[in-house]
Amino acid sequence: MRSKSFRGNSSQFLALRKRLDIMGYADFPLGIDTAPLAQQLLEDLVSTTENLKEEEDTIFNLKRKLEIAETQIEPLQSENTLLARENNQLHKNLIASTDESMRLKNQHATETFELQSENRRLSLMNQQATDHVKNLQNELEALKKRLQQTIAMPAMMKIPEIIETDPKKIRKSRSGASSRAASVISSDSSFHAPNLGFDPHIFNVELAHLRNERDEAKKELNKTIAKMEELEGSMKLRDDEITRLSEELQKQTGQDGYLVTLRHKCEKQEQELEKMRTQVNAMAPGGKKHRMKRFVLTKPKTTVSIEDDVFHTPSTISSSYQPENGLSEEDSVVSTPRSSKSGNRVPLTSPRGGKNNLLQREELEKQKQIQVELQEKFEILQEQTKIALHKKENEITELKLHISSLTNQLKEKEETISNMSATQSSMNDSSNIHDQVINEYKKKKQSINDQKEMQLIQAQFENMKKSYEEEIAQKNTEIKRLQKLSKSLKSPVNSNSSFSSRGSSRQCPNCFKLQQQVDELKKKKVSISQQDEIDRLKQKITELESARPDTIYTSVDIEQYQIKIGELEETINRLQKDLRDTQAALEESEQRFFNFPDAEQRLRATVEQLRSDKIVSAREIKQKTQELKTLSDRLTESQLINKELQNQLIKAREEATSCRDESEIYRRKTEEITKKANEKNGLIIRDANAAVSHVQKQLTDKTNECEMYQKLLSEARRQLMPLTESTIPQYQSQISKLQRERESLIKKVKRISQLATYADRTDTTSFSNAVRQLQNEIRSLGV
Repeated sequence: MRSKSFRGNSSQFLALRKRLDIMGYADFPLGIDTAPLAQQLLEDLVSTTENLKEEEDTIFNLKRKLEIAETQIEPLQSENTLLARENNQLHKNLIASTDESMRLKNQHATETFELQSENRRLSLMNQQATDHVKNLQNELEALKKRLQQTIAMPAMMKIPEIIETDPKKIRKSRSGASSRAASVISSDSSFHAPNLGFDPHIFNVELAHLRNERDEAKKELNKTIAKMEELEGSMKLRDDEITRLSEELQKQTGQDGYLVTLRHKCEKQEQELEKMRTQVNAMAPGGKKHRMKRFVLTKPKTTVSIEDDVFHTPSTISSSYQPENGLSEEDSVVSTPRSSKSGNRVPLTSPRGGKNNLLQREELEKQKQIQVELQEKFEILQEQTKIALHKKENEITELKLHISSLTNQLKEKEETISNMSATQSSMNDSSNIHDQVINEYKKKKQSINDQKEMQLIQAQFENMKKSYEEEIAQKNTEIKRLQKLSKSLKSPVNSNSSFSSRGSSRQCPNCFKLQQQVDELKKKKVSISQQDEIDRLKQKITELESARPDTIYTSVDIEQYQIKIGELEETINRLQKDLRDTQAALEESEQRFFNFPDAEQRLRATVEQLRSDKIVSAREIKQKTQELKTLSDRLTESQLINKELQNQLIKAREEATSCRDESEIYRRKTEEITKKANEKNGLIIRDANAAVSHVQKQLTDKTNECEMYQKLLSEARRQLMPLTESTIPQYQSQISKLQRERESLIKKVKRISQLATYADRTDTTSFSNAVRQLQNEIRSLGV
């Protein structure tokens, strides 16, 4: 169709030709048959260029949006990484704190168990000590009774009259004493030494035994007090450690579980204190029972019993004021032998009861002091524990408030992160598409660059192979030439052995020196050849570096070069072995050659050549040493660059791992969000489907109703069709009549209203009559 139109319309053809000429296709012919195809191609080209421009504009806009989004996301990403790290660190700290708290709880449990066992042991020790003290007191009472029984004899009952200290009574009683003396002396049978039941030796032994028991009891008491003090010190140290650990726990984690343990511990300590108090109170009443009456400095009676004599003698009064020296005086009194006089016998028995009472008093006072000190210490400990508990409760409240604020901040940050992650996910989707396109272009460029570099490297290695092959061929030719020379030298030696013997006798004295110089030069030549090969390899490495200035040598490339250098060194060693073999052959040939007459000239020529070679080689050595230095510097630089690159790679890997972790976190969050969204969408879809089904049901019901109404209408129309011809004009006539009546009624109403307006207010009868007429007329009409 277009070909026909082009044939009919020459203007379209000319316009197409002009467009092609403008576009630079003037040299190409255009026929009428090909014109529609060219037109279509032009249109396609224009459309594609327009689409390309639009896509470029969209890409440019997207890039700008991406840049803006990246600038907006960068601080959030840094904050996100910090928050993620902080969250991980907090999680780790929580795990560590839980582990530490569990460890501390176990440690506290073990410590409490140990302390309970120690407290039980101490309570048992205390009970044993109290029982021992009670036993000692019972023993003292028994000993007192025994002493009283031994002293309370019939002959000894008359002795207290001599003990009276009041001088007036003594003077009064002297007169009576003279009369009594005869009766006392006469009754020798009633007062004899053997009849006395008191033995001072036994008394001293018992006294020593009691003193030892008392000292042991004091020592045990001191030990128990020292142990109690040590335990209190250890308890204080442990409490200090517990407080320190609790403070660290509260700093790390705001857990208040430790307070419960502290309260439990305080309750246990209070229970133990109550037990100790009961024990102390149980100990105190025993002391009160054995507490003796105070000494009263009154005049002694004339007739006094043995007990009153014991408690009211002046020796007991002095012992009450000097309790420490009482025992020594008692010892001195007891150690004196018994005399026949009654005045010397009485002091043996008189100081004992007072001193025992003083000892009991001292023990009771010490026990009371210990009890008071313990109560004070327990009160101080209770106050300290209460203060510590109050402080810890305040710290716990502060930490709870701080934790609540931190949780609120975390929630806010999580909300911001979720919002930004949603925006980031939307931007990442668009950026991933562009990144894929960019990566494809980069891969293509890298493949092209890599192919070029590989081609250059292959060419360089091929050149190196060729050069090495040429060198090997040259050395092989030299070896062959030397082998030929050795063969040629061997043949004349065999034929001219006699001449050689003559020549050996003619050797010049400088031959040995020349031979040494030749050997040194050969060694230098071998070393120079090795250095030449090493220098060539290094030059090639530098050429490769210069050929690849933009490329960075990796560890793999360096290893490959090192492997190649090792292979070349193996070839060099192999060639050196061949050279050594040739040198040995040359030495043999030279030894034979020295036998000839022209050996000196040849050696001089060789020496001159070697000198010239030496000078040249020295110059080359200097140059190559400089090149070696430069190469070593480059190698060090390349190694440093490699190290930096490795560090960068490690950092990049770490960043990649962190990015992966973050991406996994974001993916998880996005998955959770998508799951929630899918659930919500599913619920919405279900509701929508239910609503649609309900609407569809309603529509079906309505359609059924409409069909029913349509049927009814059709039936009604069928029924009304015959009635319309007859009934409609009747109804029309009735309507016209009614309209006429309505008009007449309106006129009458107007007339009545006029009458009512113009009627007098007093003439109500006419107005009422008119109203009645109107009502009658309305009734007559049947309205």
